[in-house]
Amino acid sequence: MENLIDNKLALTAFERITRLGEKTDTGYQFQGVSAWQDYDGYTCFLGYNDVTMTLMFHGKYDIEYSTSDSLKQFMKKINLICAD
Repeated sequence: MENLIDNKLALTAFERITRLGEKTDTGYQFQGVSAWQDYDGYTCFLGYNDVTMTLMFHGKYDIEYSTSDSLKQFMKKINLICAD
């Protein structure tokens, strides 16, 4: 997964979702993408359909997905959110 998505892009998406999105019980949702964080705020998450991206400390991340098409859709959504 390394270098699949620019970490800065993912963090920008997280910030926009939490700033512009609708608050939910678990975090925020904007344009179909969910954003939430753990209790101390050091680990952030982005979710879209069956894709979950975990943004960790020191610029590391992990992405879980079931198909490459799901990952492509997720990346397209993240890019659209950051393009505004």
